Amino acid sequence: MRKKGPDNLPRGIDFETRTRKDGTPYTNYRVRVYWQYRQIVVGRYEDLTVARAALRRAQLEVVNGTFVPPADRRRTHHARLAAERANGTTVEEWFERWIGQLENDKLHPRSPATLVSYRSTITAWILPELGDVRLVDVKPAEVQAIVDAAASRGPGAANNVVRHFRAMMNAAVAEGAGGLTVSPLRAKPEKAGMRKRSDDEVPTLAEVAAITANMPERLRLAPELAVWAALRVGEVLGLQRGDLRHLDDPAKAELHVRRQWNVKGHGYGPPKDESAGAVSLPAVVVPAIREHLERYVLDGDDAPVFPSVQDRTRPVSYNSLQGAWVDAREGARHPFALHSLRHLGLTIYAQQGATSAEIQRRGRHKDAAASARYQHASVERDRALTAKMSATQEGGGK
Repeated sequence: MRKKGPDNLPRGIDFETRTRKDGTPYTNYRVRVYWQYRQIVVGRYEDLTVARAALRRAQLEVVNGTFVPPADRRRTHHARLAAERANGTTVEEWFERWIGQLENDKLHPRSPATLVSYRSTITAWILPELGDVRLVDVKPAEVQAIVDAAASRGPGAANNVVRHFRAMMNAAVAEGAGGLTVSPLRAKPEKAGMRKRSDDEVPTLAEVAAITANMPERLRLAPELAVWAALRVGEVLGLQRGDLRHLDDPAKAELHVRRQWNVKGHGYGPPKDESAGAVSLPAVVVPAIREHLERYVLDGDDAPVFPSVQDRTRPVSYNSLQGAWVDAREGARHPFALHSLRHLGLTIYAQQGATSAEIQRRGRHKDAAASARYQHASVERDRALTAKMSATQEGGGK
């Protein structure tokens, strides 16, 4: 039923009243276009702005010759689902379709690093074993065997397999791809931040000093900053000259975390979990920073603090830094990971008497429950605690 609606509706939009099954009336905007000498209803919308957008999109498709009536699209969609159920979509076929959808998702765009991680994990672990298997034929035991194999490489590898394959299979279930109704993955990903490092996995200051001394001189400052500023590896690689402030006054020296070098995406990006911020630097490390900047870093605030040998306008690669660290730690009591240096730095900071809020502020952890307490951790208190960290190093690093 048509009724009087807003004035000046564009041609192709009608205001109408309809009746629900329970007898209650409701109004909406009917959008229609002319296509191949027929009037086609594109859809009905409660909001006029949405209706106008739908009309413009449909008219543009008509002009470009790409318009497909909604009824035809539904028939095509149902036919495709029926074919998938009849013929069976394999794991590899679904992966390629799923990753393509993610790459083209403008509403919820994924970062290049996320897409690279999806591709590398699924290609390395899932496709060699299950690529040719139909989605509906994948057995939970087969998936668990892959997770167990990844776990032998470390908890990080297993967690990536679980998280990425879970996302892929949940999307298949949601779309009904290959007739899949239940994901074959039973394992659950480990929650971020829940695994506690043992004492054996975290080096002492003396061990860090010994390992760092074996690294190339141009990279020796990297582990020190990871410890004393509690930096993640990507944040170390993302540092630029302008991020190091007040080096002429060690008592006020600061390091600003503004970006990270995206190892998988091969470019700069925001810090993890929007954890940008500034931390005070212990006075004991300032002379090494000043010497490093003078010897190895180009002028300009955007010059990488740890430049590549091949191109000093770009940061050194993760593989180069990791390789130098691995070679330098040979003979150590434990194959300490680079990320353990951040853990060490926060541990030392806590040992100086820092409160939980101050530790969270310095570590730039994303914690909704603790965020309100961050404001109580003042810059002055941060500097005072940092000065005590310097005293720890000067006292022998024990």
